[in-house]
Parts: sequence; structure tokens; C-alpha cells
Amino acid sequence: MTIIFGIVSLSCAGFVLLWALSGSRQAAEGPELANTHKKELQTSGLQRVMLPVLSKLGRHIARMLPPGRIQALRRRIVLGGKQMTWNVEKAMALKALGAAVGVAAAFALLS
Repeated sequence: MTIIFGIVSLSCAGFVLLWALSGSRQAAEGPELANTHKKELQTSGLQRVMLPVLSKLGRHIARMLPPGRIQALRRRIVLGGKQMTWNVEKAMALKALGAAVGVAAAFALLS
């Protein structure tokens, strides 16, 4: 059980590291930096940490899938009426997260 938890933790740490090292950074200068920092701290930790990580993970997964699969998922999101709150990247990230949790739970039950 400890080994599985370690593997899952290292995998998550790897994704967070890749996310942190990639992407563009736009620097603000002067008083704008302080105001931006205060605004960011007013948002919840979920919005500041988990949503960007899940979005980045979803984008990486979506790039590996064939276009037809992405269009089918986008269609299912629209048919479900969630196009304003969900996107393909978020759905793919949560599918991958669910699969990882399922595999970890299966290993935990088998050991």
C-alpha cells in the first residue's frame, strides 16, 4: 500500500513539475504586481492550484488523442448542457485522474 501511494505521489509530483516548468509567464511591474498578488490570494486554493494542473494535464492528454475522439467528447459535453462550465481538457483530466485512482484502488485491494 505504501509503495502504491508513493508511486501515485511521484506521478502527481511529476505532472505538477512539468506544469510549473512549462507555459508562459507574464511579469507585472510596480504596484500592479501587488494588486495582482492580492487578487490571486483571494481566490480559493482549488482555483489557484488544482484547476490549472488539471487543465494542463487535460491539454497534454487531448493532444495525444485522435481528433474524432475529442469531437465526440465535446459533443457529449454540449448534449449534457455543460458547455459553459466544462471543456474537453477538464473532462480528459478528470478521466485520467479517475483511472489513476481506480488503478491505485485495485492494487490496494489486491495486496
